[in-house]
Amino acid sequence: IGKVEGSSKYGYAIKPQFNNTNIAVNRLLKDKAKIFAATEKFVDGKANFQPGTILLPAVKNISTIEKLAKDLHLTIHALQQPLPKTKKKLSPVRVGLYKPWRASMDEGWTRLLLERFEFNLVSVTNEMIKEGNLKKYFDALIIPDVGKSTILNPKPKDPKRAKYYRPFPDKYEGGIGKEGVKALKAFVKKGGTLITLDSGCQLAIDEFAIPVSNALENVSRSEFRAPGVMLKNRIDTNHPIGWGMPEIFAAFVSSSPAFRTSTPMVGTDRTVVATYPDEELLLSGWIHGEKLLRKKVSIVDVKYGEGKIILLGFRVQHRAQPHGTFKILFNSIAYAGMQ
Repeated sequence: IGKVEGSSKYGYAIKPQFNNTNIAVNRLLKDKAKIFAATEKFVDGKANFQPGTILLPAVKNISTIEKLAKDLHLTIHALQQPLPKTKKKLSPVRVGLYKPWRASMDEGWTRLLLERFEFNLVSVTNEMIKEGNLKKYFDALIIPDVGKSTILNPKPKDPKRAKYYRPFPDKYEGGIGKEGVKALKAFVKKGGTLITLDSGCQLAIDEFAIPVSNALENVSRSEFRAPGVMLKNRIDTNHPIGWGMPEIFAAFVSSSPAFRTSTPMVGTDRTVVATYPDEELLLSGWIHGEKLLRKKVSIVDVKYGEGKIILLGFRVQHRAQPHGTFKILFNSIAYAGMQ
């Protein structure tokens, strides 16, 4: 049962651990409320708050946040002192979700999840990307778990598989091509955020010349297999993508990439957000070649021009099921609108 604990002349705080906190943020932003996220942990009275805590300045009509707390089963805390100085303002984020004409199950599940959590979402087609000027339509673009070849030019390399690819009408054939890649680069360089999920990360690695590589790209199935397992991960809870997460968490991995980072070039930089610890990783399921993952990177935040590329190297939102890692995707979106 949600509630507002007390009243305050300073403001209110919502802890970031809960997924419904993101619905609260989206509703408040839709109502043009001024809200912030604490960038460091702080103490208020006897209560301790983590980085990522949502901060609301004092409101005249408390019934608004009382309804929010009740509807979303959240506890909203009245602050006993002014809002902390170490905070970032949150802004509404227009989210684009790439939707290839070759049907993507992961796109559909991702869209369902984002709609359930009330994100401002638009489907993005190949044509929209190739037209360019993407910042006009969205602030963050999500590439779901879709292979690079499907994104660029979806034709089977193996002639034997060609029979499974029925021809589409001309306007629906092909992918984004080089023209689309050029538009994506311009979008990020001008301040946009590109969020890539699982196999979709390969597009960013290969086409953007970022200081990240897939450590498993040339590893054979006889050396490594992880066909749907829960593995131990460690995340930086002080980074905006890790806000509200436990430091050690379970990641759902299914033939997913694992990253190495290198020295960045001019115009780029990278921050490691999450890694596979150098210890036994398996929590559930089975895996062959587990040691190949140890000390590898699972989430990277790359600075690219004025924008950023976020590589989420496991299935944070797989079929809208792993509730423990939804927040990583939600945080990545919020990060795009942080000031």
